[in-house]
Amino acid sequence: MKLVNNLIAMTDLLPKPSRDLLFDLTGALFTKAQLTWKVKKGSGTDANMTSMAILTCRPNSHPFQERRVLLTEAMKIGRSVARARPAPNNCIFDCKVLSRNHALLWFENSKFFLQDTKSSNGTFVNNQRLSKGSEESPAHEIHSGDIIQFGVDVMENSRKVTHGCIIAQIHLYNPDGTEFKPRNGMAPGPTLPLDRWHFTELRILELTGACLTGARAARREFDVFKACGAPPLALDC
Repeated sequence: MKLVNNLIAMTDLLPKPSRDLLFDLTGALFTKAQLTWKVKKGSGTDANMTSMAILTCRPNSHPFQERRVLLTEAMKIGRSVARARPAPNNCIFDCKVLSRNHALLWFENSKFFLQDTKSSNGTFVNNQRLSKGSEESPAHEIHSGDIIQFGVDVMENSRKVTHGCIIAQIHLYNPDGTEFKPRNGMAPGPTLPLDRWHFTELRILELTGACLTGARAARREFDVFKACGAPPLALDC
């Protein structure tokens, strides 16, 4: 509580960007504590498991690290910007041919869906484009093992440089840990320990990462605290 009390006491002294960062940090701490408490109580399997997607880089893709994302809600796919950076547990890519809000991936009614959200360079499933440029596509059902592509290769004429697109094979897992049905002829994906504890560990790591990111941002604001005459900040997360 020492950290939270200090944050609340200083919010009025800080510029708005600093307040936003500190509120993000505080929220991550509370959410992580609540989730850990639920696990210790032994809450039911359904409350701690969710669907999951694994995106693996294809040889002809702009390079990226494998992504393992929990689909607790619709996952945004897009280009890296200052407030949204690539991480192993998200679908943000450091790739110039993607739009900031390129597509959405989600799980609903025991099915997985992908939708292009008015991207400039398109979204493809097994080489089929989902919509025309800058038009939103209908929700498209996808299967484990599908090849998904975000954007197309673009030549920058002034520098004679080609910017590659994102091409990935996606493996999809149901909330009970079983792999979602592949298309006919598709090889099954890797068998993973997708039990309740595995999902909970991934979620806590995700929240801890958000906490640490907020802590680093808060430390960068330390000079602002001193200039405002604020008391020392206790970053004890």
